[in-house]
Amino acid sequence: MTGGKNRQKLLNMVRATADHVQSQLAESLPMLKPFGRNASVQAEPITSSTPIMSRFLVILATLAALACFVLPSSASPVVASSIRTSSTHASSAPASTTDTVADDDLSGACTALMRHITNKDGVLMEGDVPFQFVSVNVPNLLMIEDRPGMVGTWVLPTRYEVRDAIKTVSGLGGKVIRTFTLGFGEGQHVTGPTTFNGTALGALDYALFFARMYNVRLILPLVNNAGQAYGGWDQYVRMFGSNLPKEAFFTDDNIVTGFKSLITTLLERVNPLTHIKYRDDPALMAIEIGNELGGWDESTPPVAWTRQIAEHIKKVSGNQKLVINGVMGGTNSAQRWGWGKDQGENAKVDTLCDIYTNHYYYGEADVARMREDIELAASHKKNLLIGEFGFMSHTVMKSLLDVMKTHKQKKYVSGMLLWSLRFRAREGGFYKHNEDHGYMSYHLPGWPADKEQGFNDDELDVTKFLIDAAHEFSPERRGKFPLPDAPELRLLPGNKLTWRGSAWAVRYEIYRTTDVNVITASQDIKSEAAELSAAWEKMADLKDNRSAGSIDIPNIRPVGVVSYRMRAIATDNATPSAWSDQITVRYN
Repeated sequence: MTGGKNRQKLLNMVRATADHVQSQLAESLPMLKPFGRNASVQAEPITSSTPIMSRFLVILATLAALACFVLPSSASPVVASSIRTSSTHASSAPASTTDTVADDDLSGACTALMRHITNKDGVLMEGDVPFQFVSVNVPNLLMIEDRPGMVGTWVLPTRYEVRDAIKTVSGLGGKVIRTFTLGFGEGQHVTGPTTFNGTALGALDYALFFARMYNVRLILPLVNNAGQAYGGWDQYVRMFGSNLPKEAFFTDDNIVTGFKSLITTLLERVNPLTHIKYRDDPALMAIEIGNELGGWDESTPPVAWTRQIAEHIKKVSGNQKLVINGVMGGTNSAQRWGWGKDQGENAKVDTLCDIYTNHYYYGEADVARMREDIELAASHKKNLLIGEFGFMSHTVMKSLLDVMKTHKQKKYVSGMLLWSLRFRAREGGFYKHNEDHGYMSYHLPGWPADKEQGFNDDELDVTKFLIDAAHEFSPERRGKFPLPDAPELRLLPGNKLTWRGSAWAVRYEIYRTTDVNVITASQDIKSEAAELSAAWEKMADLKDNRSAGSIDIPNIRPVGVVSYRMRAIATDNATPSAWSDQITVRYN
């Protein structure tokens, strides 16, 4: 009994200290500001708080290691209980799109001990345990194409958006996120033949930071196939001159050298949030040479080029990064992966590429194709990743999952990644995206059909499949989802009220009080007594399953009231979050 009491005392100390450290850490993180194509791309410097943040990271890592020993695997997330208030006047400027990080729980703290995923004869391993997953593509994680009123213009995500995406996938038990490729051009990730945009890379910095916090790993494709609106290798060629043929990407020595130089710069980058080089960060699990290089039926990249790039990634990363061959198998994997030809140069590629990939969009035909692809990969002792699947019924998706679970060579399949997930937007609601063949992007925890707002007819069926499938490979997550963070109330000009939601919340309760003791209380902990004794009236019970920027809180002014204070909670229908910060609505 004495040992149990000491253990609990130690656990309480870890939790209390970690709450304080993470609160301070959140405040010390530099902002990531969204911008359009024509906005300034000056990198925002890390301020004098950086050494402080570095110390916090060391403390947090120590606490994480300790927590790994004292916290049971089923321990609930730690929730900050402090009461914070703020006052906003109706005459103030619109809420900024620059956002801050709320206090984080310890659900991902043990990621300080994250290991690199390795390849053992075609089987991915986390330590001595096979590593498999069902998860999602999040194509907007590094650059957003779906900003309201700006479709077709690529804009950086905010820190709030990056965190919402990664915490959502972590709560799913998805383990892995495949991002989209780097962008080439003004305001994007690569602005010149060997030049990165430091501000744009901030999105990847934050993605890796939150990936470590929430125990999620990233797959980063470097370049898109030619002829695409974003990230195509032909766009990189144009940075060297408009008179060059696009095929020069694979054959011109200057271009190949420039591309390898970009890879070096990227992998050697020190993340200012974690102080870890990309090459050394286990959260960056794999580098995919490209997305759908050669498309479905075009010529695939020269084998000699693929070998050069794969060899360079391995060399610069010190063999720490898994390499994914960027050619998808399509409908003839043996030929497109180069295994139907004389091995020659391709044998060298095989020794360097850990994972081969295919994308499934043909419905029932993909079930047989998946069996063939597994047999083919196993025969070469290579790992198979279903990098994208979608545009099919959830029943066909289940058939694909059954193949992954029951095939005699199933150990050679690392995972399946649904196309695609969109996250919450900075001004409230969700991003939406129209896909091919009448499909739309998906959202978690899953919402009823409403195509006008961006929720497809099959959203509930597909998200239920996704949750169940992810839990097959993360059984510790089954039936357990993260406690939602407190929402953020926002007051816009004209006393328009809105809010930003939180991952895994399904509804929000909005309260207000006209109690003068609360409204006039000083903004510190002394106001807690007044808050607890006040009469809070529920104003609304709302959901945020709306398209980005289209949610609001009905604001009916009580007769004779000059001002009132508001607060809110999020809930998953079982457990409420902590209270939000408060806002004060005033009428002149």
